[in-house]
Amino acid sequence: MHSYGGTAGCEGLGVYSSEAQANPTTRGRVVKLVFLSALLLDKGQSAASHQIVEPGEESGPTPQISPEGIILPADRDDQVARDITKSRLYNETPAEVAEAAMNDLTGFSLSAYIEPTKHRGWDEGVPATYVLCGKDQAWPLAQQAKCIEMLKQTGVEIEVVKRDGWDHSPYLGHAGEVAEIVEHACTMAPA
Repeated sequence: MHSYGGTAGCEGLGVYSSEAQANPTTRGRVVKLVFLSALLLDKGQSAASHQIVEPGEESGPTPQISPEGIILPADRDDQVARDITKSRLYNETPAEVAEAAMNDLTGFSLSAYIEPTKHRGWDEGVPATYVLCGKDQAWPLAQQAKCIEMLKQTGVEIEVVKRDGWDHSPYLGHAGEVAEIVEHACTMAPA
């Protein structure tokens, strides 16, 4: 699970776990969680509550929100906004790959950003691997470390993998290595 996907995935796991407990005939189970520079929230928190701008740091352009409640990506004609977005998401990604990724960005639901979580899916007794991305400018290392500390404090069995040169989107510039980490994590999952 990557970025906000850590929150969405853990919400899904929380719902699944609740349903499985209520219905013993539910089939299947989750045996390993893999987080890649992921935002993990405690029950009742929202992604908006974790978007912290440090003193002296540029907060970036004000997001544009559609009438349907979709946070829109930077306009293709707004080079300043595109440069800021690129520096946060793709600062270590090869330029041509980063530019293609920028052109593929889509909107993000405002409700997903501001709604508080209802579950702590990461706290369901499933072991986890968290990949720290050292050059991530969208979800900085200190924030990633807070997520890991939260997991440790609640007793989650966690393996931490740190990649100093990776940005927020390492699956673009380091796809093979990301796949190896996920494969390794899966082979280490309990049977």
